[in-house]
Amino acid sequence: KDTKDKFAAIAKKIKHHADLGQPVLVGTVSIEKSELLSEFLVGEAVEHKVLNARFHEMEAHIVAQAGRKSAVTIATNMAGRGTDIKLGGNLEFRMLDEHPDLVEGTPEYAAEAARIETEIEAEKQAVLAAGGLFVLGTERHESRRIDNQLRGRSGRQGDPGLSRFYLSLDDDLLRIFGPDTLFAKMMRNNIEDGEAIGSKWLSKAIETAQKKVEARNYDIRKQVVEYDDVMNEQRKVIYEQRADIMDADTVGDVVTDMRAETVNVIVGEACPPNSYPEQWDIAGMKTRLAEVLNLEPQIEAWLLEEAIDPEIVEERIRAMADEAIATKSADLDTETWTSVEKSILLQNLDHHWKEHLATLDALRQVVHLRAYAQKTPINEYKQEAFSLFQRMLETIREDVTKTIAHAQFQ
Repeated sequence: KDTKDKFAAIAKKIKHHADLGQPVLVGTVSIEKSELLSEFLVGEAVEHKVLNARFHEMEAHIVAQAGRKSAVTIATNMAGRGTDIKLGGNLEFRMLDEHPDLVEGTPEYAAEAARIETEIEAEKQAVLAAGGLFVLGTERHESRRIDNQLRGRSGRQGDPGLSRFYLSLDDDLLRIFGPDTLFAKMMRNNIEDGEAIGSKWLSKAIETAQKKVEARNYDIRKQVVEYDDVMNEQRKVIYEQRADIMDADTVGDVVTDMRAETVNVIVGEACPPNSYPEQWDIAGMKTRLAEVLNLEPQIEAWLLEEAIDPEIVEERIRAMADEAIATKSADLDTETWTSVEKSILLQNLDHHWKEHLATLDALRQVVHLRAYAQKTPINEYKQEAFSLFQRMLETIREDVTKTIAHAQFQ
């Protein structure tokens, strides 16, 4: 009925089989549960070993000897993998435990190994007569695969064995049925404290619950992959750009294109399409040009020209910016100037990419809330991530242009 009843029943069951000489392997879902069961076994005066990954270096030794007569081993699903349980014990590990000083290949080692092997064979026959390894699960896992891995520890290679799972209404898996289904049916049957029940219906219901959980976990993993795919596509673009910069003999064309794009954005913000010169934000444009390009063009004088338009303004500003950079680069040799441009490009690219990754992580944490607005979170994430990526590229272009324009060389 509850966890206390379940572990009390498990402890009694383990004691019964251990007294018969049968080795018992107990599987728990967590370290806390394994230590709780250990307390119940102490109360029943059952000698046992706990394997819960807190003593990692002892794992293989404990599991290797879990098939000895009356051995009781408690293991969480995170521990005890990769070591086969041999009925009667494991020769290799017994030699390591009992005779760590003997060297393999010596007469002394061979004689002692033969003696222990005889003991192991006799103990194996006693274990087989008692029924082989008894595997006991204290709770069903969310995945049937893990349950089957635990079951598969017994009855190996034709040896006899037994597996059994104990559950209570407090188990996480049973609680997913809710009070109106499994819990209610059991309570209507007036289960007494400590009373055991078992039926095909119950086993089928538990299997159905596991299938539901597995389906949910699959959907979660699928969504994680979809979110990661968005970031991976952007990562490919950035890494390709970075590799191109590193491998290029000169990056002058890249920097020039960035500068041209930046000028286009600044002019476009101040001079909207289909607007008259009187409507342009000249003060704002001059502030931005001084801040980003370190330029002070006499735009007011250009406005007196009859045929002035945004394209002409953009072309003149771009020419001024190119000339200013050409003058600045003339003070350095070609190799040094290329090194400066590469360094500025890479620093800005790395800095803004790190910030972008942090922004995407933050977006990923909250985008599920869009579902309340009847929107698909993954689609919203893709759209937002694309917009953020475009904004990042624009920021990189502007910052590279600004850094080079304001750089001072001596």
